[in-house]
Amino acid sequence: MHILCGSLRSQFSHKMRIALVAPAACVMRVRAKSMRPVILIFTVILSGCIAVPRGDYYRPVHPEGKTSSRTCDPGGNQEILSLEIRPGVTFQSSINTSETSEKDIWVSFRIEDGHELELASNILEVSIDGTAFSTSKIDSWSPINLKGGTEVYFINGKKFDDAKSFSGKVNIGILDPEKISLRTPAIYIDRETIRVLDVEFELRSGELQWVPRLNC
Repeated sequence: MHILCGSLRSQFSHKMRIALVAPAACVMRVRAKSMRPVILIFTVILSGCIAVPRGDYYRPVHPEGKTSSRTCDPGGNQEILSLEIRPGVTFQSSINTSETSEKDIWVSFRIEDGHELELASNILEVSIDGTAFSTSKIDSWSPINLKGGTEVYFINGKKFDDAKSFSGKVNIGILDPEKISLRTPAIYIDRETIRVLDVEFELRSGELQWVPRLNC
């Protein structure tokens, strides 16, 4: 009888320990979950990021291109497309909106030193909302044989080197089209003909962007 009672006391005390420990563990898990939003907010504050309404902007779409947004620039609402044609040769484009709501289609060939290309013409073709393509001349693409190099510039007294850029823009006024399509002329590199797929820009709105407040 003594042995049986001792066994019961042992089982009872063991269950009590489990009952006491289990709620504590549950509370710790609940607290850990409830702290996640706080930890996220604290991390965002430390990184100096703030969410701001993005407003209307044009997002470039191309199966082979990469996009980036320069949130620290005055035109930080821009999305810039970068498309590597060949090593050392990159095509870039964006839609830039001025303070008067006018829009410019900006295009550029960045060509590193030791590389070059030839264009079939200096004409950029533009389509607005699926209409027929119209043509515009890009002065820096003439002559059509573009040789790369290095450009030096200074920002806040600091020296920077970059690939030589052959840029231009086409103004489309204050239109707000849903879609803008670009078509470059044929490109010749090392006797190879390269035809770039059309670049499309889609109008986007109602989004937020994270701006690195402390790093700008």
